[in-house]
Amino acid sequence: MTEISENSYVGNADGTPRSGKDSSADHLAAKHGLAVIEAGRLYRFQTLQMLESGLIVVGTSKEAVQEATEAMDDEEYVKNLDRTADFVREKGLGRLYEPDIEALVGMVANTAISQRLVNEHIESQVQQKIDDGVPVFLTVGRGLAQVAKRAGAEVMLDMFMRCSPENAAIRECLRKKIDPSSAEGQAVYRKLQARIEEDATRPKNPVIPAKDAENYADLAERGMTDREIGRLAAKNGLQIVFDTDEVPLAPMKEKVEGLYEGALSHVVNRAA
Repeated sequence: MTEISENSYVGNADGTPRSGKDSSADHLAAKHGLAVIEAGRLYRFQTLQMLESGLIVVGTSKEAVQEATEAMDDEEYVKNLDRTADFVREKGLGRLYEPDIEALVGMVANTAISQRLVNEHIESQVQQKIDDGVPVFLTVGRGLAQVAKRAGAEVMLDMFMRCSPENAAIRECLRKKIDPSSAEGQAVYRKLQARIEEDATRPKNPVIPAKDAENYADLAERGMTDREIGRLAAKNGLQIVFDTDEVPLAPMKEKVEGLYEGALSHVVNRAA
């Protein structure tokens, strides 16, 4: 990797479910050999542990899920966070995306204990990357740009990716190989619609863009290239809002690649 400075830089992908943030981060990670710190799988593994221990079941009310989560001992919760990487390495991600997890993970994640301990866990991971001298890495999740900054990393690219509940449901149905127009497909839509609305309106840490964020489409309409938008984001510390409804996966990856390369070029030139 290009030597940029003694600092560690982070690119973050935030946003709504099925908006492409994970796919974008995975693309950048594969192409540039970057490590990814991802919050979603931490919440999902915690949900799995609560299911397997009988603390919650599919159909448990939102209030009961939150009560069970908040009642957990911090030490027990942290042990689960520490075990997540080994679980994914040994068994893959498939189990963490099964219907029982999908039905409950949003409720587990939207609790004070979950957000506090997951953010603390990720902050420690970021600090370890900095201590190891990793020049650039990625984070995926709500508010993780600020978590990385708090740990001492410099944010060079912060993206907020979003799509409509309709398109989120279509993408989820394609992933599950089910017909979006079927009863099962319509159930997927209703669950995602409810989750997106709840995430956006929750009183603490709602899933919405930063107040001073710039919209990618508006900047592109002004004639800016993807690399120029990336440089602008890195220079001014701007979050870039990326609406992915009308963007197929392959072009979206290309656009994100341009944003990343532009942001990276800014920090390289600044360090020269």
